[in-house]
Amino acid sequence: MRAKLDTATVVMVFLPEEAYAVLFPTLRTHLRPGTRVVSHGFFFPQCLPDTAEIFAYDRVNVAHLYLWHVPQVP
Repeated sequence: MRAKLDTATVVMVFLPEEAYAVLFPTLRTHLRPGTRVVSHGFFFPQCLPDTAEIFAYDRVNVAHLYLWHVPQVP
């Protein structure tokens, strides 16, 4: 799948865990500074999230959501 990322303001990622390490360099290269990246379930091993939230649906089912903001390039 191909997508034009340079105009995105938010990117939602919901992929198998092993895909995150491969996807990270592409996102850093093609997203504009300030773009938000939201992930369900896993986080990028190269970069700690800005925010992490756990949402409990009930006593058994929970969702882990992670948020990053693409930084300004110095």
